[in-house]
Amino acid sequence: MGTIREVSAAEIAEQLEVQLGRRAPFTQVGDWVLLAPIRNQAKVLYWALSAHINQDRDNTEVWPSQDTLAELLRLSDGRKIRPFLKELEAIEAIKVRKIRSGGGMRQRSIYVVHQTPPPEFGGFEQLSEFYKARKAKIEAAQTEQLELELPAEPKKAA
Repeated sequence: MGTIREVSAAEIAEQLEVQLGRRAPFTQVGDWVLLAPIRNQAKVLYWALSAHINQDRDNTEVWPSQDTLAELLRLSDGRKIRPFLKELEAIEAIKVRKIRSGGGMRQRSIYVVHQTPPPEFGGFEQLSEFYKARKAKIEAAQTEQLELELPAEPKKAA
């Protein structure tokens, strides 16, 4: 029988640190947006908007400027994010509200970030649904290929 050795808290902490690796703040984004039929820039914009959510508030409203969002997406001008905002609005991932500030002289946008898909959403909501559909598509293609490779049955003489 082997001997049991006591392990110090420092040794455990060192082992855990190695196993866990580096950690950093992160933003969780739902599978449904990743799997939505929108451009990748729109997905990154959704991620950037989601990163602005303040967990201490009871809502998902954020209000970064379009110039700030463009900078996060490495775009030269805030107006260049507008097509991606429209894509996110189309799948109801966000709702954009316009407000006036500065005595009505300036217009700002408040973005409500929806973390779950709308009830009528027709796309994949989870990665598992994507893989199930992908598997079915691959199997159907393989079956079709096999049917093409099979020799035709000889015709019976009448």
